[in-house]
Amino acid sequence: MVYQLVLQFAPWGDRSFDDLIALEDRLEAIGDLQADVDGHDLGANEANVFLFTTDPVRTVTHCLPAIGAEGLLPLLAAAFRKNGEEQYSRIWPAGDVTPLTVL
Repeated sequence: MVYQLVLQFAPWGDRSFDDLIALEDRLEAIGDLQADVDGHDLGANEANVFLFTTDPVRTVTHCLPAIGAEGLLPLLAAAFRKNGEEQYSRIWPAGDVTPLTVL
C-alpha cells in the first residue's frame, strides 16, 4: 500500500524557500530511502515536504539524520495517510497524538 508522508517544519521562521529546496534535495539524495519525494509547500510559517512511501515509519527514520544535519529536527512533525484519504496519522514526535494539519 502506498502512503503519503508529510514532513512538516514549524515554525519555519526566517528560513528561505531555498533552504526548503536544499532540504528536499538532501532527502532525495538518500540512497536507501525507498520513497519518492513528491514536492513541497511553504506558507503560514510552516514548510512541508511530501513523499510517497510504502513504509512511513522507515522513511522517517531514514530522513532523521539529514533533517538533523540541517538543524531542523526540533521543528519536525511527521504524519502519513493512505493515498486519497484526508486524515493524517502522526508518527513524529514519537508518542504525540496531536492531529496534524497541512495549511
